Amino acid sequence: MDETNMLALKRNGAAAYLRAEAPTISRNLSGDGSRPLLFAADKPARVAELLKIRGPLYEKYADFIIDVDRLDVKGVAGELLKEMRLLNDIR
Repeated sequence: MDETNMLALKRNGAAAYLRAEAPTISRNLSGDGSRPLLFAADKPARVAELLKIRGPLYEKYADFIIDVDRLDVKGVAGELLKEMRLLNDIR
């Protein structure tokens, strides 16, 4: 993920960063074999490494950030709706 990709996302709509800690991401992706960047002997360490690199970029370009570690799917959806409504009121 580079700045060109992030700018393209911003041009095409709102960018939400669903921020999670590395253990949460690793757990959520434990059965997903479709992510080549995570093909590693130590998947949690690889997730942490990618998060360290990408996190600042996601934060820089996000219209809003939602911390999702302690939210279930309904909670995340509710926060997304709330943030999108706020963003649309501003724009």
